[in-house]
Amino acid sequence: MSDQESLKSSGGVGITSASVKPPTPIAIDAKKVDSATKPIKKQLSGNKKALLIGLGIVVFLGIAAAAVVNFVLPTFFSNEVGVTEPEEAPLVEEEPTLPTPTIPTYVHQSYFIEPVDSEVELMTKEVNTAGIQDALTLIAADVVDEEKTLTEFSVTTGGEGIPVSAREYIEALLPDITVAVPLEDDFTGFFYSDGENVWPGYILSLNSGEDDINLLRQVLNGDIENSEFLKNLFLEDQGAPKTETFNDGSAEGDLTGVRYLSYEKGGSINYGWKEGKLVISTSYAGFKKVSTLVGEKIATIENDVTP
Repeated sequence: MSDQESLKSSGGVGITSASVKPPTPIAIDAKKVDSATKPIKKQLSGNKKALLIGLGIVVFLGIAAAAVVNFVLPTFFSNEVGVTEPEEAPLVEEEPTLPTPTIPTYVHQSYFIEPVDSEVELMTKEVNTAGIQDALTLIAADVVDEEKTLTEFSVTTGGEGIPVSAREYIEALLPDITVAVPLEDDFTGFFYSDGENVWPGYILSLNSGEDDINLLRQVLNGDIENSEFLKNLFLEDQGAPKTETFNDGSAEGDLTGVRYLSYEKGGSINYGWKEGKLVISTSYAGFKKVSTLVGEKIATIENDVTP
């Protein structure tokens, strides 16, 4: 039995065909459609401007952030961040190399007009009383056995053989005086040996120029006679002076202004002048012998002096 028959037997209504009416189309006004789409266009245009503004803000903020990071923050936090700039190496100034001083060869000029019996070099470690006396004693031991002989010596100091000037030498032996007159640096030292003892002596020369020689001689005479260290001129102790002051004396040759001071044990301080040259001897016999030999300088001892 079909479905329709079943439906009828059960009291239902049979299926009938019916016609379906299509819906009536709605008329659309073109103006209304255009007006409806215009707000959409305006909305799209506003969104574009907002997008551009947003991009501009982003770019501006990026530039500002970069400026803050690179310029502002280092100013305030450079010490805290611990960024250290590389230190520049200090400039090291090179010390100029000084040229080695050149000292001309020292040539001792003798005040003897002719060569004497022997010549030696007296080398003192220090230019003071003790140093000079030690050097004198050492050399004197080699000439003591020669009778009535003259040994000339020049004086140097240090291992380099630096010449000792006349002023330095006299002020070292007589430390209570200051030589106020101009002296030539070079001078002649000598030993006179009588066969038993050796007696030192010296020849000094004024560097007077146009100065009054007589005045300079008086000044140096006073310095010598007033010194309390005349005993330093001897190699050995000669006791006390026999008189309180120097006495006038004489000598062979052309010496003038001769003065002397005798001592208890046989020694004596004798001095006299030949023009601008002063002769000093601790022995009267030696003084007389030297008085005939004093003259212009002659070269005798040559030493290579190094700085």
